[in-house]
Amino acid sequence: MSLQLIGLTKRFGDVTAVDGVHLAVDQGELLAVVGPSGCGKTTLIRMIAGLETPDEGRVLIRGRDATHLPPERRNVSIVFQNFALFPQMTVAENVAYGLRWRRLDRAERQRRVTEMLEMVGLSSLRHRRPHQLSAGQQQRAALARALAPQPETLLLDEPLSALDADLRERLRLEIRRIQKELGITTILVTHDQEEALGIADRVAVMNQGRLVQVGRPWEVYDAPATPFVARFIGKGTLVEAKAGPAGAELKGLGPVPAGHVPPRFRSAGRALVLIRPEAVRLLEDGGPPRSFSNPSEAPETPERPASPAPGLHFTAELEDVTFAGQAGMVHLRAGELRLIAFCPGHLTARLKPRAGSRLACFVPYDALRWVDPGADRPAAGDSQQG
Repeated sequence: MSLQLIGLTKRFGDVTAVDGVHLAVDQGELLAVVGPSGCGKTTLIRMIAGLETPDEGRVLIRGRDATHLPPERRNVSIVFQNFALFPQMTVAENVAYGLRWRRLDRAERQRRVTEMLEMVGLSSLRHRRPHQLSAGQQQRAALARALAPQPETLLLDEPLSALDADLRERLRLEIRRIQKELGITTILVTHDQEEALGIADRVAVMNQGRLVQVGRPWEVYDAPATPFVARFIGKGTLVEAKAGPAGAELKGLGPVPAGHVPPRFRSAGRALVLIRPEAVRLLEDGGPPRSFSNPSEAPETPERPASPAPGLHFTAELEDVTFAGQAGMVHLRAGELRLIAFCPGHLTARLKPRAGSRLACFVPYDALRWVDPGADRPAAGDSQQG
């Protein structure tokens, strides 16, 4: 195990910033920590780096208790949101600065600097100062400086937040490539869900200082453990449901047979149901259950008649359509519920003039995601194991 956090807690006066966090990170893993502003994610990695001292708990790095070690003895590097490059130094001197505690001879330092600059594509800019670099180049220089000492753990605190969308996407792929090439254990703190889901091996979701779910990106997205995770990760609508032995009734959408309701929710009597945009199909007028949002579905033919689809059928008012390139977002209202459906971008022009009209909609039962409505309330003494 590369990194372990055991009951890590940090308080600032009456505010508990990090509350009893347990987490284990494997060697070479890239873990993304996401959560709303003020949830404690930056405080968490500052305790790993040794920049904050926990009030309770321990930090283990490769099995060694590092809780009270100074930062320079932890073999941990951190890249800050503002890059924190030294303005009076060149790029090469900034990268070399990270080696000052390693007691390396001059030749080895120069070799390591050259290697890092080549890795991040800044060899030709080694003599420039930070103000002569673009934001993306500064980010690469900060990453090279953090990697030069060959740390056991790399911490990234919102490293791409100051960059434009296109540059963020390109650099996140670069970070992933370098991280895997070096096999370095990495924790990325970000508020960008797309960034976290796109490059992380696992995602840890924080709320109010606690870890509320840790899992593979698709697990966190497709099987949220709490209502908070369901609302925070991705787009979707949470629908109240009354459940019992015969099945469940989704508020405003209709019944779900018992065979499609998990037993624990039938016995609990209530649930929340998450409906993701990709689950909502917009039906052609009077047609079979194929959709605008999945035009590749085979249409009904005399040789292949449409069979009744097991799912929720309802009508909704088309409120608006948003064009976003290859995809479009269709905003719907079904009673008090607001839902979103996806459709191919070229169909938004076809749907937009129909705003205010009613559309037939369909959601397959197997696309419903069932969530415990009480899961956001921590049990007494619960430390939220990650």
